[in-house]
Amino acid sequence: MLLLLRKYEIIKQDILREIDEGKFKPGSKIYSEGDLKRIYNVSNTTVVKALNDLVAEGFLIRKQGEGTFVRKNMLHRKVSFTEKLKKVLNPKKNSEKFCTDIRICNDINIRTKFDASDPLYEIIQKALIDETMWKIQKRYVQVAKLSEDSIERITQGGSVSKELALEKNLVNMPMSMTIEFKEMNNSETEELQSHSLVLVKKTIYSNTTKEVIEYSESYIHPSYYEIEITAE
Repeated sequence: MLLLLRKYEIIKQDILREIDEGKFKPGSKIYSEGDLKRIYNVSNTTVVKALNDLVAEGFLIRKQGEGTFVRKNMLHRKVSFTEKLKKVLNPKKNSEKFCTDIRICNDINIRTKFDASDPLYEIIQKALIDETMWKIQKRYVQVAKLSEDSIERITQGGSVSKELALEKNLVNMPMSMTIEFKEMNNSETEELQSHSLVLVKKTIYSNTTKEVIEYSESYIHPSYYEIEITAE
């Protein structure tokens, strides 16, 4: 389904692209409201909405009487991260296995994350080292995006990312992600045998339509998780 972007979203994306390409450096002044109105042939309300969103998201800062500037701090900078299994797996001593269960998702809160009203699959994958469960991952995908053969392969231990053709393109796809260290008391903590866990929420978007391709929640035992963050 092709989704048309609103005009303020187009302005936002163009400004972010120009920051990314280096046209506007950290601390430099960008277009005025009048400039943007003329370039995009839009109302002042649309321009203000775009600029205020970018301010709220940490990319820009507005100074009364001076204009709008690219922020100097890390909020607008590219950050790369690497998730790691903290405990090194020794193939000679340890065995790793995965269990997969697939069902239709009836959670309204999850369904509202997707633009379409199509039914969703909930793909639950559990990872164990020896007999110790260290991760429970719940992945949500529109039913229409996976064939019956794909579902069969995933059930047998196949890669969801591969079936969605994300493996080679994932690094270049828009993504939002939150990482929380939480104290919880639910079925996931019971299976992971830990009241504290790492909760990773990730949303992957289409490069073209910006629709949600996949949403996932990963519950990870804290003894098995670490993340390395590098800012450019």
